[in-house]
Amino acid sequence: MIDKLNNFSIIFSAGFFFTLIFFSTITIISGILGMIWLNSFAVLVISFVVTCFFFTNFELQNIKISPWISVLSLIAFIMLIYPVLIITPFFPASADAITSTVVRILGDQIPSTMAPFTELDLGYQIGFPLLVNVFSDLFNFMPDYLWAWILSAFFGVAQLIGIYLFTSEYFSDKLAGTWAAILFLGSKLVFENHYVGEYSWEAATALMIFSFYFILKKNNAFIFTLPVFVSMHPAVALNAIILSPLIIPKMDLKIITKIVVSMALAFPALLINYLPIAINLLSGSISSGESPHGILYYLSILPPWIGLVPISVFMLLVLFFFMKRIVFSTKLIIVIATTTIGFAAYLIFGQLSIMLVGRVVEVISIGIIVSAGYMLSSIKLDKKKSKAIAFTVLLLVLVVFSSSSILNHYRSGSKISPDEAAFAIEFKNFDPELEPVLFLSQNPGKIAEFSNKIPYTIGSAHTISLVKLLYYGNVTEVISNRYKNREEILNGCIECIDNLNVKYVVVNKEYTEIKPTYKEIFSSGKFSVYYKE
Repeated sequence: MIDKLNNFSIIFSAGFFFTLIFFSTITIISGILGMIWLNSFAVLVISFVVTCFFFTNFELQNIKISPWISVLSLIAFIMLIYPVLIITPFFPASADAITSTVVRILGDQIPSTMAPFTELDLGYQIGFPLLVNVFSDLFNFMPDYLWAWILSAFFGVAQLIGIYLFTSEYFSDKLAGTWAAILFLGSKLVFENHYVGEYSWEAATALMIFSFYFILKKNNAFIFTLPVFVSMHPAVALNAIILSPLIIPKMDLKIITKIVVSMALAFPALLINYLPIAINLLSGSISSGESPHGILYYLSILPPWIGLVPISVFMLLVLFFFMKRIVFSTKLIIVIATTTIGFAAYLIFGQLSIMLVGRVVEVISIGIIVSAGYMLSSIKLDKKKSKAIAFTVLLLVLVVFSSSSILNHYRSGSKISPDEAAFAIEFKNFDPELEPVLFLSQNPGKIAEFSNKIPYTIGSAHTISLVKLLYYGNVTEVISNRYKNREEILNGCIECIDNLNVKYVVVNKEYTEIKPTYKEIFSSGKFSVYYKE
């Protein structure tokens, strides 16, 4: 049995690292070529050749993932994907639609605006949609939203593997890495991000962790992973800066030079995503616009947000270390200090109503998991007790995971109902083209995503990002005007539809009694589709 696990682990390790570099290369090549000529087949072929060369050049085949971490990875993968396989079959019913939107606006080049959805500039992080685009374009047996879902599940698993490898390397202790991986399964953040469609964040975090690991190993593979996580999510780039004390002691002039040079590979993202952010920050636009809550509020939501099991284990271990007067190692102090900086940033951002408050939680989560993993390893338990505690923690993790009310809410589908999803597929079969539609139903954004349409209310289900920092134009005004027009129509102004640039009007008869004067050309259950001539 052990031999079979070891053989599986060798194959799993090689396959995992090849895929990690392959996906990173696809993102880089897509960004560079996409400024001139975005061709998915060319991107795939070039990326495969480049990956084959650098995979052996970086000696990634020599990095082994523990057999038990391979098993934990399989558990994590099941935890990530089972809602879409079983609860809402093949519909990521709680995921934001923004990734699909960006994929659908990509043509022969990376565009400068989000047309035909809106004339606002394309300020959204371009990295992950470029990766999805290659697979959804060449292998269209699955729609783009399912490609985004399955690719991000890979990165969710990669986070667990990355935590294991980074913790093991940082403390030179594989047992610490194993404990950290077990505790990672108790982190709510990765599962919540996956369920709600924060795919770019999920992928960027995995690549950030691996960039840190490769830098610790002095392995040049970070030249690929670092610019990709930067291109995938600017908030993760901020988190990396906060976490950088963990790797700074290992960074010499040679590594720093390589980091700076590798950032050239992220140029498309720096131009598309970071430039508008920089301009808006310089103009003073940093607030989320929401009223700040008190410190007690942010303290109260933090434990369930991070995960009750990891944070409880961490606090108990800190208490145990103090009671037993166990000396904290220098490396552990650095991790805890970095976590404290993340915690301070979390409270400050909350009080100043800065939108990044929800992003720096990740710094706290990573710090707690890595610290707790090392402290558990430091206790030096005998094998029997260690296995018993590991099994107990894993069992607690699975119980808390399955009983979490917020995760159950997202698993059951929070952004679209089953009948709306079923109609969306029928509507797509009726007209598969990307056309503008006014949806008079509860969840227009997700119906539009699943039916390959452009919703008039582009703010629904985050069809486009609502973050003001990402745009040169006023996204709030654009979205609010469209919602205002929709409300006027729902209040009886049928003639107002005449002024809208839409091809179809879809009416959910259980949602509104509005009946447009246009020709009804298709119906399914409670939905009627009208053609606006």
